[in-house]
This record gives sequence, C-alpha cells and structure tokens, in this order.
Amino acid sequence: MNPTNNQAHGLDAAIAAACRYYGLTPEQLLHGGRLKPLADARAVTMWLLREFGASYPAAGKALGGLHHTTVMWGVARVNTTPRLLEQARDIMAKVEREQNAAAVRSEASLQEPPGMMAVR
Repeated sequence: MNPTNNQAHGLDAAIAAACRYYGLTPEQLLHGGRLKPLADARAVTMWLLREFGASYPAAGKALGGLHHTTVMWGVARVNTTPRLLEQARDIMAKVEREQNAAAVRSEASLQEPPGMMAVR
C-alpha cells in the first residue's frame, strides 16, 4: 500500500519533529547505531509514525527499511517506558500545535482583505 501525499507529509513531519526534539539530523536518527539515546529517539519516532496512521511496515520503510517487527517492538517499548511515552506525547502535542497554527494561517490567507466586498 502506498501512502497518500498527506500521509507521507505526516510521516515526514513526525521524523522532522523527532529530530528537532532530540537535536539530531535525519541521518543520525535513521542510521545512528544502537547507542541508547539514538535508540530511544528512534523508538519514539516509531510511536509517532504509528500515531500519524502509518502501518508497521510503512513506519519501518520511513525509518530506512526497518522490519515491521522492529517497529512493533519500538512502539511497545515506548508504551511501557513512562519517560519515553512522556517525550512522545510532548512531541505529538508540538506537532499538533504546529499543524493547527499552519491551518489557521492558511485559512486567514484565503479570507478577503478587510474593506473589500466580493463582487456578486
């Protein structure tokens, strides 16, 4: 199954948000090795991707071709580790605020300028 453009954008947004939160580049996040801080960041990113609606295989693909069972393990680890779950929820809240702000800006740009009347 191919992700839609909106879903692909959401997956990219999740990865970008995790990178910002942890101060990593996408390359470090995806291929940084097994050091605990990097593994934790990847696990949280797996959780975020699932929250954005990605299937386990799609999340694995977005993270450089990880097997879907690796993603399942990462999501389970976040759900059972309070520190990681708190971080994941914090990142998700930031992403939602950014998306809401972008939607408001977009909506405002579509409105007519003040003092202008629509021609009917």
